Amino acid sequence: MRSFFLIVLCSFFSIMSEAQHHGNHIHGVVKNDLGTPLFSAKVMAPQIKKSVFTDTLGNFYLSGNKSFDTLIVSSFGYVTDTIIVNVTGHAQVEAVLEPSRTLGKVKVKGEGRDAHIGRGIAK
Repeated sequence: MRSFFLIVLCSFFSIMSEAQHHGNHIHGVVKNDLGTPLFSAKVMAPQIKKSVFTDTLGNFYLSGNKSFDTLIVSSFGYVTDTIIVNVTGHAQVEAVLEPSRTLGKVKVKGEGRDAHIGRGIAK
């Protein structure tokens, strides 16, 4: 009985392992324009309605049963990028995000009437 259970359990794991190798999957890395890996960048495949975040080395892995050809990659402080890929089986991608352009300094200038808010004594 014990050996039967062991055979069934091993068969189950081999079927699950084989199922993971079928379908479409993509892995890759997300970097900035200086080549530094981006941690916690979001990689989305809208056609299969899945998204993942990159690890500390900028790596990601995304899989689905249906084929997909579009990845949307975004990270805080960087311009979102759309990448067209051909994923039928297995693919590898390197995405490079450009920093978003922001103003270094902002100077606010204006004139207004002096105002005072406080406790006053009624006259």
